[in-house]
Amino acid sequence: KTESLEARPSPITIKNLIKLPHYIVSGAKYHTAGRIHTPKPLYGTLHVIGRCDSKCIMCSSWRKRADERELTLAEIRQIFENPLFSSVEKFSLSGGEPTLREDLAQIAEIILDACPRVKEVLLQTNGLEPDRVTKRVKEVLTLARSKKLEKFAVSVSLDGFGDIHETIRRVPQAFERATETIRKLQ
Repeated sequence: KTESLEARPSPITIKNLIKLPHYIVSGAKYHTAGRIHTPKPLYGTLHVIGRCDSKCIMCSSWRKRADERELTLAEIRQIFENPLFSSVEKFSLSGGEPTLREDLAQIAEIILDACPRVKEVLLQTNGLEPDRVTKRVKEVLTLARSKKLEKFAVSVSLDGFGDIHETIRRVPQAFERATETIRKLQ
């Protein structure tokens, strides 16, 4: 016997009826976005640095010179003064390799001060330098705790197991270094 895959209407329940006004407002916002009002972003990502210490086959960030200009703290502050960012709830710090910036915690602080609704921050890293990564994570984690974030997460990029990761990253012992970073972060 086969079951029908047809959509079945949700049963009318007290719970669904209570949520009805929310659904109507959400639907109206969705259908008028760009016509009557301009929606603001809920998620944001800042590439805090263009440089990277990996040499990935799928990316050219590692080709950037160390003397290439990065955004200053004042420029980042100016960007996030724009009211467009006032609704952001989740934010990601990425790069290149964001832990190459010694002022990473100050960048995070600028964003958190300018975006009071942020509840979650994600830091993306290649994990190639375990000591540097854990130092930067501790700095941002201290800030995250003082700002009472609901969630602070670190994402260590792995492209495969062992030699596969090293072939893609083109860095000796990349897999061992990234897994050591994961161990230290735990």
